[in-house]
Amino acid sequence: MAKFELKLKYQNEDFGKPSEDGSYGILKDVKTYELLVDGVPVINISVGYERFSSSAPNYACAHITYDNYYYLDKNSKYLNKGYATIALEEITESLLKEQKVPKLLLNINKNNPASLRVAEKVGYKYMRNNEYSIFLPNAIKLIEDGLASLKEIDTEIYDMQMYSWLSSYRTYLEQCLPKKKVQTK
Repeated sequence: MAKFELKLKYQNEDFGKPSEDGSYGILKDVKTYELLVDGVPVINISVGYERFSSSAPNYACAHITYDNYYYLDKNSKYLNKGYATIALEEITESLLKEQKVPKLLLNINKNNPASLRVAEKVGYKYMRNNEYSIFLPNAIKLIEDGLASLKEIDTEIYDMQMYSWLSSYRTYLEQCLPKKKVQTK
């Protein structure tokens, strides 16, 4: 049986820290991992952490991308073995445990059925366009915390942002509910 290891390959050196002027980069924090299969790097997976604003450290979303290093070699022994699913499961579980972002997001082209299957196996739900997401169980609290500084500045914009987030969260929850069977007479 193969041995799997998800290994941190890169993290920007100022990860999570403010700039010299005290502001936070909206999408500056990045981590890159590799899934090793029996010691061989097979899957590259990156996480870009997006903030609600540059005035607070709270993260709004984790953008996840991944690819198989051997995708061009159609005869590779590292293709079609479920390694992308394993890597995405590992990083998703890790991000859920961290509880730093309310939403995990994948952008998957509809012409990529293999990646769509991987996302669905791991539990990501279709939201809109090419977006597949998972919301953390405590997402609402994280969203409220992330938008708190906005609430102090402009309550109308805060309300609009909160409504948008809650609408997205509702769409996610509706996707999670089991589909009701329609009875026919």
